[in-house]
Amino acid sequence: MLRLTQVKLPLTYSEEDLISKCAGLLRIQPGKIKKMELVRRSVDARKKPCIVYSCTVDVTVDGERSVLKNSRCRQAEIVKRELYHFPKPGGERLTAPIIIVGMGPAGLFCGYLLAKAGYRPILLERGQDVDSRKAAVEKFWETGILNPSSNVQFGEGGAGTFSDGKLNTTIKDQGGRNRKALEIFVENGAPEEILYEAKPHIGTDILFHVVKNMRQRILAWGGQVRFESCVTDIFIKEERRDAIGRLWTNDGNEEPGKAASQDCEGNEEVSNAVSRDCEGNEEVSTAVSLVSEGNEEVSNAVSRVSGVEINGKERLACSSLVLAPGHSARDTFSLLFQKKIPMEPKPFAVGFRVIHPQSLINESQYGAEELKPLGAAPYKLTARSLSGRGVYSFCMCPGGYVVNASSEPGHTAVNGMSYHDRAGRFANSAVIVTVNEKDVDGRDALSGMRFQRELEKRAYELGAGAVPVERYGDFYESMTASNGENIAYAANEAFQNEAFQNAAFQSGASQVPPAEEPEEKAPIRKAIGEPTDQCIKGKAVSADLTEILPQELNKAFVEGKEHIDKIIPGCGGENTLLCGVESRTSSPVRILRKDTLESAAVAGLYPCGEGAGYAGGIMSAAVDGMKAAEELASRYSPFFA
Repeated sequence: MLRLTQVKLPLTYSEEDLISKCAGLLRIQPGKIKKMELVRRSVDARKKPCIVYSCTVDVTVDGERSVLKNSRCRQAEIVKRELYHFPKPGGERLTAPIIIVGMGPAGLFCGYLLAKAGYRPILLERGQDVDSRKAAVEKFWETGILNPSSNVQFGEGGAGTFSDGKLNTTIKDQGGRNRKALEIFVENGAPEEILYEAKPHIGTDILFHVVKNMRQRILAWGGQVRFESCVTDIFIKEERRDAIGRLWTNDGNEEPGKAASQDCEGNEEVSNAVSRDCEGNEEVSTAVSLVSEGNEEVSNAVSRVSGVEINGKERLACSSLVLAPGHSARDTFSLLFQKKIPMEPKPFAVGFRVIHPQSLINESQYGAEELKPLGAAPYKLTARSLSGRGVYSFCMCPGGYVVNASSEPGHTAVNGMSYHDRAGRFANSAVIVTVNEKDVDGRDALSGMRFQRELEKRAYELGAGAVPVERYGDFYESMTASNGENIAYAANEAFQNEAFQNAAFQSGASQVPPAEEPEEKAPIRKAIGEPTDQCIKGKAVSADLTEILPQELNKAFVEGKEHIDKIIPGCGGENTLLCGVESRTSSPVRILRKDTLESAAVAGLYPCGEGAGYAGGIMSAAVDGMKAAEELASRYSPFFA
């Protein structure tokens, strides 16, 4: 087929307009076009107020080489689209089911492909089905009563279910996985426009239906889905001289913390190895370590995952275990740490949710407070603090809401969420600062997790369980007073230097808009003391947010925020609202694995997705789950004994 790029069309174009435009570029009659497919559509806002669509279109014609030669169109080339192919079944026989832990995008897509291919996997999810989960979340927002097992973070669909539902990704589409993932979304109720929009999104309301439809298909194909099933232990067997020993945990009748293991002869021995708990400061009695200290080599034997324990009482055997936890599965990370599963700390960032009028963003991006064909405008911004830290927007939610996304009693975390129509009056985005090794204690792989928990504990105490909120003007004044200098002045002086001219304004504009003084904007309603339900889901209270992050991160936040205000004038106004704390931007750990996606130390264990440290959003997590399914399918026959 012929692929045409940079096909410019008005915002109100019709299908006939698209056909006519493509035919004109190829210098053929419209009737010569046998088939046409819109591959990508983005907004070109470089010449405001003249805003157009820039499209990529695949066109099928007879004699494509001759047409291409005669048209002399530099925007056209012959392409062959790479289609997705699920691998042929492997020859190894399954002796027990494949178990998938977690029903976020990674686990859900892994289970979907395996079930469709006849592998009948078992999916375990600690939270509830999406309907029950929605009710639990809304109850939490109204009353503050948290269900630690089913909330914004845990439950069918994962954390992405209560988000903006963005489906764009920066990963390369090798093997057609990106396209296939989008097609699966459409198969299960997502709008077809996500197949070609440059920045596709579903919205939390549509995601509810999509994940439910995917679950129902998994069941129809012979898979199993079990909700409120939290994995509390992973059984690992060691192979020594053709004899097998299995690790067992107590079932509540033995002294807590002591695990019994059977040796090769079947005799029971109690293992009393000592390790640190998830806080890193208490001694606990656990099973003997399975890997040698300080490296990834297996100690004394080849270890292999053989099953899981659910809710501390039910044991399930498995041939392979796909571990797809979310980035908030802290008890799972602690379990893996105790089991000596190789992990390492992973970079992440923390900050605050920032709320401002959507009309302000529309004006900056489109040159108008409202442009109905396009809806609410998004943005993506990066800056750098004077100390060299990255400061950037993350998970921007046009026309959306800040949500209390807590999942642990005594801890408060926030996130952003939008419905499909993005019709809310306010926009919000996380503005986050990179965390380095000096910020955390660095004792082990769980250092970042402990750092996140400490920030969330401070946020909870400040808001007494509600979302702590502060005007940016008050936050800025507190930081200026505590630092003894005008941070904005120092930052603006630095921004004049070429070294700090690195902000990226990704709206389709070819250059950063000039930093002219904006006209006076109507301030955001001073939400403290007035209803906040137009921009925040959950109770909110006024608080001094400078008490949450370390001062160095607070200062970097202000420096970056001031720079962002130069890119989108008014975005950093004094009445802009800050909500704390945005701490779960990504997983703080990475579970090490080989190129085959198996654990670096335990055969049969497949860590994948965002919680395992290999994804950063719905699409990349879904694709990683697809890769895990492919590896398992290439290895096993779909029928087990």
